[in-house]
Amino acid sequence: ESIELPDTLAFLGANAFKNCTSLTEITLPESLTVLSDSAFVDCAALTSCTLPDAMTTVGKYAFKNCTSLTEVTFNEGLTTIMDNAFYGCTALNSLSLPSTLTSIGTGAFRKCEALLMAEIPSSVLTLGTSCFRQCTSLEKVILHEGLTSIGSYAFYDCENLTELTVPSTVAFEDVGINAFVNTQLTFDVEYPTDDGKFPGIVGPIIRPSLDDTLSKEDILVEIDTELTD
Repeated sequence: ESIELPDTLAFLGANAFKNCTSLTEITLPESLTVLSDSAFVDCAALTSCTLPDAMTTVGKYAFKNCTSLTEVTFNEGLTTIMDNAFYGCTALNSLSLPSTLTSIGTGAFRKCEALLMAEIPSSVLTLGTSCFRQCTSLEKVILHEGLTSIGSYAFYDCENLTELTVPSTVAFEDVGINAFVNTQLTFDVEYPTDDGKFPGIVGPIIRPSLDDTLSKEDILVEIDTELTD
């Protein structure tokens, strides 16, 4: 089932198409500026969506549990993806975020289990708590200079994440607790600090230039020593 909305529509209200389990395709009008909270939550058959050029905000839970959603075309002009907007979109396998985006909310892409790579544009200032948590297929994340903070649990349980560079514009104290716990990140994460450690990580993240020979066993010894000192 497909729906085409009228081209005079500027605002789509909360829960507008909630639980429309037969909806496979939606055409959003170019006049639409805001997609409100839970607009398409639990539309399990929806496969793709193109956000119109005028849109500035994707609301909370807007596409939560759209488990067949494989592709979202994000518009230039979008500034905000709110909390849990794409939570549980387990088929979403790629992201191309616009250069106008400034904020990615709490849990925005949590449990997008098919997502392999994410590049966050330099316009984004903050990554919300748990924003990519449990993206279990995620292997690579590109973060750009300009980012100022990474929320707690941002990449928690991204168990295949092996490549990530934290930009110099993120201060040590602005990386939240457990941001990278249960990932494969150990030696290949670059970060401009002397000790190469993040708060809340099980084991220090070491830059290769600091010590590229340190073994996992050495790391565990270091942790034990720090905890008992």
